[in-house]
Amino acid sequence: MSLRRRLRDLVGNDMLAVTALTFHGLALRLTGRSLVPAGRLDLADGIDFSRIIEDAIRLLKGECDVVGFGDADPRDALVGR
Repeated sequence: MSLRRRLRDLVGNDMLAVTALTFHGLALRLTGRSLVPAGRLDLADGIDFSRIIEDAIRLLKGECDVVGFGDADPRDALVGR
């Protein structure tokens, strides 16, 4: 059962406007990566989630440049999305 469905079952439709992600999903979103690159299902098993999570942490700490947010604080820009 999906995370969103379980949350909806617990709190009702109030959660429909809330983004619900696992920490792996959040790391993928923050780093702009896809779970399956360009539809290549054969590559999905080779995803290094430890590396993706480390990259997301560096982004949130401001240790990497975040493209497309101008002068905004990287953490505020990323979390605000």
